[in-house]
Amino acid sequence: DDSLNVVGDLPTDIPELALPEAAWYKTINKQTMRKMKKEERERQEIIHELAITQKHHVRTLNLLDLVFKPQLSKYLSEDVIRDLFPGLDDLLAASKAFDARLERKRSASSTVEDISDVLLEQLTGEGRAELLRAYGKFCSLHMNALEVFKDQMRKKNIRYLLKELHSLKDCQRLTLPDFYQSISQHLTKLVPVMHRLAKKTEALKLPHTARLKECAEKFLDLVASVDKAVSDHEKHVQLLSIQNRLEVVLPKSLKNYNHLKGLSLIAHNRTLRKRGDAIWMGNGKQMSMMCGVCGVH
Repeated sequence: DDSLNVVGDLPTDIPELALPEAAWYKTINKQTMRKMKKEERERQEIIHELAITQKHHVRTLNLLDLVFKPQLSKYLSEDVIRDLFPGLDDLLAASKAFDARLERKRSASSTVEDISDVLLEQLTGEGRAELLRAYGKFCSLHMNALEVFKDQMRKKNIRYLLKELHSLKDCQRLTLPDFYQSISQHLTKLVPVMHRLAKKTEALKLPHTARLKECAEKFLDLVASVDKAVSDHEKHVQLLSIQNRLEVVLPKSLKNYNHLKGLSLIAHNRTLRKRGDAIWMGNGKQMSMMCGVCGVH
């Protein structure tokens, strides 16, 4: 129905969608800034960049949660909404927690002396576990969400609705697939920021340099762990596909192997380690085969 009045139904001036101040120098007293050495100003700018990048990320998640999700929920089933916004609640909670840690540190004084303590808090223990669970799930299901989006765009009313949502000023000309991509790449974007911060801190010979280097390595490790979670999910999907196509046919002479007819590839936490195609040849005939190697977690 092209009479959908989406814009009229939306609240205006949503506080969670306000854009953060991008320029660090606008957030600090000019007299304080003049007293700083050039290297220290640059270090403060990198800390600000780290915090603002996280705030923009939380804003993107809020945009999905407060605008896209409730509007699409009026016309789509809960299952479709879950597929379009995989793990959004957990991702929003983990990202807000990180943002809150950074904000508490920055609001304590006009400049940040040492931010390594809050970063280590976030990148170890439960803080790290929350990020890994949330990003692992979203990034694993990102491509499926994109396919669901494309499928829903075939419907005239949903296509119109999404066109209206994408045109909102808060979207800044970005579309839902753009937001998927931004969310999936967020942790990766933070890695070079962390390395620059560690390098600048080392140049100033500050005492917490070693801790910041550790934080940068922990960011890299977190990204690698998310990538592994995505890879494990893809292999599990492949194994399910093989299982669904599997048909065990045994010669009548092999009576002692009837239990293989109910063979489950996914039982006992099996995972697909290797997969490839092969050709079996014998008696002048050949047959295409798919081979796989499974392992147990």
